[in-house]
Amino acid sequence: MAVRIDISTCSAVMYDDGNLLLLVASKNKLFSWPVDKVLSLNSPDEAESPTVSFLNEGPVISARFSLDGRILAVQRTATDVEFVNREDASEFWQRCRKGERLLGLFWVNTPECDCVFVTTGGLELYQLLPARNGVRAVDVKKHTVAWYTYTHETRLALLSSGATAPVRLAGYQFATSGVIRLPRFDLPSQASERNKRAVSITGKDVKLLTMYGRMYCAHVDLHAGLLVLYRFYRDALVRQHTYPLYSRHVDLSIVDQALVVHNIDSGVVLVLDVLSSSTHPLASPLPLALPPVIDHNDNTLEVEPYNSGWDFIGPDLLLDTQHGIFWRQQLDLGSLTHSCSDRCTLMSFLQRRREDGALPAGFSRPRQLSLNVVKTMIQDCDPLPVISRTFMVLCTAYEESRNQARSVQGSSEPNNFGESGLLPRSPAVSPEEMQRSVFEPLEEEMSSGGAYLLACVAEYIRCVDVTNLSCPASLSLLLVQLLQREDRLHQLNSWLPVLSRKSVSNTIAIEVAEISKLYKPSIQTVQDLLQNQQGQETYVRLLLREGRIVEALRYVRRHRVESVPPTIFLDAAKELGDPAIYTTVFRFCSEFVPNFANMADYPAYTRKLHGIIHRGEILE
Repeated sequence: MAVRIDISTCSAVMYDDGNLLLLVASKNKLFSWPVDKVLSLNSPDEAESPTVSFLNEGPVISARFSLDGRILAVQRTATDVEFVNREDASEFWQRCRKGERLLGLFWVNTPECDCVFVTTGGLELYQLLPARNGVRAVDVKKHTVAWYTYTHETRLALLSSGATAPVRLAGYQFATSGVIRLPRFDLPSQASERNKRAVSITGKDVKLLTMYGRMYCAHVDLHAGLLVLYRFYRDALVRQHTYPLYSRHVDLSIVDQALVVHNIDSGVVLVLDVLSSSTHPLASPLPLALPPVIDHNDNTLEVEPYNSGWDFIGPDLLLDTQHGIFWRQQLDLGSLTHSCSDRCTLMSFLQRRREDGALPAGFSRPRQLSLNVVKTMIQDCDPLPVISRTFMVLCTAYEESRNQARSVQGSSEPNNFGESGLLPRSPAVSPEEMQRSVFEPLEEEMSSGGAYLLACVAEYIRCVDVTNLSCPASLSLLLVQLLQREDRLHQLNSWLPVLSRKSVSNTIAIEVAEISKLYKPSIQTVQDLLQNQQGQETYVRLLLREGRIVEALRYVRRHRVESVPPTIFLDAAKELGDPAIYTTVFRFCSEFVPNFANMADYPAYTRKLHGIIHRGEILE
């Protein structure tokens, strides 16, 4: 949803990242809209009226609300800030230190102070008076400041001592526990190091970013054609990523933890993932698609991408001051998937995206895209090492998601979890879903490529086993069926460690028992699969079903199987109609089954035995 602003009477349009508000100054008023609420609207008709704060006449350089929303700070001049108490409409003013020029201000939540002025002489820390009718200075962090950058997301202020590389950076983080001073750091330019010439670095070239819970200082080094990411640690700032730039005019956004590089000159975007080992973009350059913008007369407004009025604010917001339009960026994962050639890297990227949340029409969710990608890889017969790495990505992501769900479950309501036991935000794919959505359809499609499909199924089961996941019985059955189809039943024994798991062994043993009619050596596999107590009973019943009664008796005697009642053996011998076998079973029961003579059916079985002795047949 794009927000329309009437810019004809606006003197300033600002973004308050501490309160996630869009601020518009107009004459003696300041209008504010909550960004998250406005951008979730389905149509302009649903838009609510903005909150209005009345101001005195005069210039508005910048404005920010306190973090509790009760005090409004308005920078009026290069030295003066007006504070407005929204509860009683009272006002008070504060001027920065004499001889300094005010570069900006922001509100913080620390024990030492509430508001910070950034001046050419450093940081001035102020605390609100209890009556909220003034502020008092509590500290000054003296630095020579040419420019600065601050984001509420990082709570970090980065101060630069100059504008020519290398610049000396000083950092202060305003945490809830107190003000933390970071080590100073010299930010160089690769171009100046190579050519030994002066290169300027301004505040527009440096941005503070947060991705995957990690804080970075991004340096857009246009002179060297590089994007350099330095990661913040408590005691150091370390260069961690370097990416090539393909445009002389770029800007950065963070969309769903991905780094989006806007190439203004060419009108395309590049998507980078800091958790990927590659220094190349995730996919080919893609255009920035703009949703249709409807004005109040229901006419479609033509907007040129990357026009001169565009301003990138916050992590993922776009402000078009030319037309008065406000957007939030979203990743089109479907387009990224179609444009990416490294499918294994793509799979890792998809598994790190969020599954929940509203999506525009036509957008796909990462879990379904992950299934589509792996299915396409198998259909295209990608190299098995690539397939194996992709399977390991899926299995590892699923195991990690299960562990996260278990850790959260102790402190969250059960309603936070889906049927799979995962958090709703997780796009992880379970083995059951892989079998149902990938392998089962491919078994019918790839009748002529059974050997490759067998190799893929075998590799996926290996990955499931390595990550200690439970292999579904249907997937193990598919492995056995493919082994039979490809005449590789001699490899069954090599899969015993996986197939003999208690959750699937009985089901697999019954299938292998059917195969043993055609491939006799597989009967040993059946016995090996049914080593547990429940499995031993299943094996005995399989032998009885095939009429191998004497062999079943030997197995019962050798393995001390006591869960099969003797009547089952006697009834099987009767159905077989062999007097010698019936006599053998009766004798076995008489010798080894306790209290056999006290059973209720003992007289009936005795009469059957007498019939064999006297007439050579079994009595009905």
